[in-house]
Amino acid sequence: MAQVVWLQWWLIGARLRIFPILAVACFPWFLAAGVAQQNLNLGERVLWWLGQSTVLISGFILVLYFLPQLSFIYLLLPLFPIFMAIVSFCSALLNNPWSYALGSSLFFGWVLASAFPLSKI
Repeated sequence: MAQVVWLQWWLIGARLRIFPILAVACFPWFLAAGVAQQNLNLGERVLWWLGQSTVLISGFILVLYFLPQLSFIYLLLPLFPIFMAIVSFCSALLNNPWSYALGSSLFFGWVLASAFPLSKI
């Protein structure tokens, strides 16, 4: 029960199986973001972060419109701009789109695998 109650970030077997799929699915987004953020100054990075966070939050709100049973995502929505700020900060440090995309997609895939409920197939 620990992985359900307080140890959710430690992926159980079912979540660990979908983690690589989610990471691969996130990779094109982060690669495009890394290429777009390469060699930007601080002000442009803040605008990029704001735009990326807005698109991500809007997408999740659209998902909630079509799938109201996932309404717990409303509680997670404030975390996504923080996650985007973390990965944008890493992008500024690395200034290499491929390494940024790899690390960010693994991190965000892990977040998605640990936070979203499993469904029976």
